[in-house]
Amino acid sequence: MFKIVLVILIFSSQVSAVDFTEHDKRQHFGVSGAISFASYKILRYNGMNKVDSAVGAFLGTLIVGALKEASDDYVDREDLKADAIGAVSGILFSWGVEF
Repeated sequence: MFKIVLVILIFSSQVSAVDFTEHDKRQHFGVSGAISFASYKILRYNGMNKVDSAVGAFLGTLIVGALKEASDDYVDREDLKADAIGAVSGILFSWGVEF
């Protein structure tokens, strides 16, 4: 339980660090959330435990976000933060949704 509270506290401090009034940041957040949600569910369905599924979904989502940023003319760290926040949100949301 302590680890979950710690993750939520760290997560909440980073949410305020990103300007979500920008349309681009909301897109990064939403797409990353969807990717991590689906990735987590697929990994769990294929027999991975919760921790490994969460780590795999998070890292996979960050890799996709980093590759997208690498293809841009300018790498925006705020986009990467929005990707990470979206990835964590998707995983947290997936814990509450059962199929």
